[in-house]
Amino acid sequence: MLTAILIALISLVGLIVIHELGHFLVALAFKMPVEEFGLGLPPRLASWKIGSVLFSLNLLPFGAFVRIQGEEKSGEGFSLFPAWQQALVFVAGVAANWLAAVVLFSLVAGVWGLPYGVSDQVVASQARLQVIGVASGTPAEEAGLEAGDWLLGMGTAGEMRAVNHLQDFTDFIDQHRGEEVLLQVERPAGETTVSLIPRESSPPGEGAIGISFARVAVENYSWWQAPAAGFLVTVNQTVAIPLSLATVVSQWFRHQPTPGVELVGPIGLGQMISQTLQLGWGYLLQFVAIIAVYLSLFNILPLPALDGGKLAFLAIEGIRRRPISSKVKENLSGAFFAFFILLMILITLKDLKQLF
Repeated sequence: MLTAILIALISLVGLIVIHELGHFLVALAFKMPVEEFGLGLPPRLASWKIGSVLFSLNLLPFGAFVRIQGEEKSGEGFSLFPAWQQALVFVAGVAANWLAAVVLFSLVAGVWGLPYGVSDQVVASQARLQVIGVASGTPAEEAGLEAGDWLLGMGTAGEMRAVNHLQDFTDFIDQHRGEEVLLQVERPAGETTVSLIPRESSPPGEGAIGISFARVAVENYSWWQAPAAGFLVTVNQTVAIPLSLATVVSQWFRHQPTPGVELVGPIGLGQMISQTLQLGWGYLLQFVAIIAVYLSLFNILPLPALDGGKLAFLAIEGIRRRPISSKVKENLSGAFFAFFILLMILITLKDLKQLF
């Protein structure tokens, strides 16, 4: 779990660094007065200057930051550049995270292939059943089944047959509750056979043996096809995520249940990464790519302290033809930031409560 939380932290910090690097590079391209690019947050541990830019290494390992003269105050530095250049600097961070998702999805497509779920009704000769999760204290855990295992066959003593449909596997397990069954499993170390006894009765949501599984096919791509595949998956995720969130919000307003949906902080994210890592590095990189898309969409929202909020301020100033008071911007951004930090603390406490 500690390893997963560390990977989660490295992933999030890496995506934040990429985000800030987007702002930094575009600001430099427009010859804006960039004062500092910092890794981590102050207090400062070390610094060095290249040209007019101060590069710093800071104590708190929570991302990075870019300081541009005049970004927070009107009438100097950044604020004197054309509005379209300011807008591109704000958008650059969002674009950097989005492009990071494209790169990660492309890497997965070219190295491991892109897995996708397939229903039983779809004819797919390459589809196989994969264990996605194993509940603790269940026959599956006692037998040594692990997330990431491929289920190749099932049977009883003296009888074994191949399986690649969800319903066939579920029916077989239900028909043999209380009896010993054999499962042929493939994992990176090779094929093996495990035995277990499906429970005659089981807790809600766990099933007779205590696994969650899916019918999965993997689409492989050559190195020259992978970038196009990565781009297409990123576009699909960019569309699918807001639609999914809109559905969840609609269900909340209508007081309908939203099973499996919850807000998570770094600890909850660490748990999710721990589960994903068990499926393999390809799945982990896909998960990080999805987080990158989420960050892009979140940062483009027109809320104070976010890039979308800065774009909104810029648009309002263009309509009014005069700048918004720096104090108003600082107060709104500060209030939203404080609310966001409070929300993260509450979510983290919730994650800790669930963990222990």
